[in-house]
Amino acid sequence: MGAGADPSQRGMNDCTPLHWAAGIGDERAVRLLLAHGADVTLRTRIDEHETPRETAQRAGHQGIVELLAHHEASRDR
Repeated sequence: MGAGADPSQRGMNDCTPLHWAAGIGDERAVRLLLAHGADVTLRTRIDEHETPRETAQRAGHQGIVELLAHHEASRDR
């Protein structure tokens, strides 16, 4: 995340790094991306039009679903 990299940069299939990490169940990467400002509310603009939490849910990564839901709730305060 150094040198000004955008943690919410869109890539293949319009996914952000947070979508990718959530989808493969990489909790360490999810935490790192959140710590560096990754946007949990971004939806893909193609395919499923889902948030990273919805991606994790579809992939069956319940721990990451809960982590992202908690992060979303704390942002709303």
